[in-house]
Amino acid sequence: MDQFSCLTVDRRQLLGGLGLGIGAAIFGVGGAFGATPTKGGTLTINIASDPPNFDPVANTSSSVMNVVGPCYSSLLMYDPLDPGKVVGDLAEKWEVSPDGKSITFTLKDGVNFHDGSPLTSADVVFSLDRIRLAPQGLVSPRKGILKAVDKIEAPDPRTVVITTKEPAPSLLTNLANGWMLIVSKKYVEGGGDLTTNVMGSGPFMLKSYEHGVRIDMVRNPNYHVPGRPYLDGISLFVIPDPSTSLSYLLTGQLVLHDNLSGDSSRKLSAKHKDVVTVLRTEGLSHDMLEFNTLRKPWDDVRLREAVSLAIDREETLKVIRQGDGVVGGYMPPGPWALPTTDLEKISGYDGSYEQRLEKAKALMADAGFASGIDTTMTIRKVGINETIAVTLVDQLSRIGIRVKLDFQESATYQDSVAKRNFDLNASGGGVSANDPDMFFADFFVCGAARNGSGICNQQVDDLFATQSRTFDKEKRAEIVREMQMAAMKDYGRIILYWKTRYVGISTKLNNVVLHPEPDNSRRFQDAWLQS
Repeated sequence: MDQFSCLTVDRRQLLGGLGLGIGAAIFGVGGAFGATPTKGGTLTINIASDPPNFDPVANTSSSVMNVVGPCYSSLLMYDPLDPGKVVGDLAEKWEVSPDGKSITFTLKDGVNFHDGSPLTSADVVFSLDRIRLAPQGLVSPRKGILKAVDKIEAPDPRTVVITTKEPAPSLLTNLANGWMLIVSKKYVEGGGDLTTNVMGSGPFMLKSYEHGVRIDMVRNPNYHVPGRPYLDGISLFVIPDPSTSLSYLLTGQLVLHDNLSGDSSRKLSAKHKDVVTVLRTEGLSHDMLEFNTLRKPWDDVRLREAVSLAIDREETLKVIRQGDGVVGGYMPPGPWALPTTDLEKISGYDGSYEQRLEKAKALMADAGFASGIDTTMTIRKVGINETIAVTLVDQLSRIGIRVKLDFQESATYQDSVAKRNFDLNASGGGVSANDPDMFFADFFVCGAARNGSGICNQQVDDLFATQSRTFDKEKRAEIVREMQMAAMKDYGRIILYWKTRYVGISTKLNNVVLHPEPDNSRRFQDAWLQS
């Protein structure tokens, strides 16, 4: 059987609503929109590895979101069928105060958790505070996203009031982040373990988990959206080998194949469009190389700059993703992306590759490493990461950096990164909306949960704080430009490219839209299958 990538089935340009800076994007749309949905069937999806655990606060891996996304609800969410639009989930309505420093949410009445207990404003306060004020021992990668929040209150069971220190233009988009999930306060405080169990109020309920094989979810008969979900359930199958999962998609054993390569997608569209629809979008995620700057010799910016010069980003994009992506800076393609004239001021984007290698070698010599460096690169053992690692090892060898590869399973890898137990870390990253508040709060400000480099640049933090409270888009864009330039010259994280995403779905699957950030569209409450 041949192995398989991309003709966009349906395209539409959506300009970000609500002034959220989402920008123009092209989204893949699958299924017979407008047709009458029918109930029944199981959505089968591949995942490359087991989730480390099920706690929605402590994790960043999409393998976790595949489980928790369908099982929990959130205050707000991105419309599953319209990625540029923020809509209510648990929130029935909301009102922003005249000074822009307070938002009052009214919750839907009669929402219950899967154990039958009522969901109230106390659960919302508990969940959001658990994200922004993580208790001791709990790592919260997204706490910086809610940095503007001063307090969250529950004056009555159906009302939540969020007060910010200053006006926060991006707060609504932050709350719509797919990871801002509401857990049961009663369950957690009663000793329930969110790492091994799921206690949400979403359209599906966790039924069973066979490690290394499959995870099954079933319809929540008491879901708070009338008539939803349409599906009987969702089954996730752990399939590390991409060619195996492709063959399962073609034979109908998988209904949705997540994260196809561009090459596979083009072949599928050319040869198998009668059974498979390929969805495409310019994504909000990147592959990268990160340095532990708290460990020698990577505390020396000259060495980090030399690595940036040695990486051939265009070659890397071609080898790893068959050219399906965009070379860029610290913000993805869209309204906040640095123009070429600015990128060329950053080492690694300027001049010919031969010139960059010579400059890199000179920096190595200047730092006292003319004879080279021995180091270790930590890699999460999943997907195309092996190709990323091998490509980077080859390129770094050109300037005398000798890299030993350390492949780790997901749980071990996440622990290593969280504890900064690495020299170099090659992986991916992304957030839920094209907004500087999210990217920089997650990756680049001092103490950010996913700032694995450990770099703390006060100039970047000051510019971040200024842009975060700036409502004028043109003024904010100029501040964001300056902030990116300052951060990129620290060379703590090397962005290899921004990824184009492809997903293959059965032609029988309806009401599925591919979002730029897939973790924002895992609810599947509207998806349905033709018999």
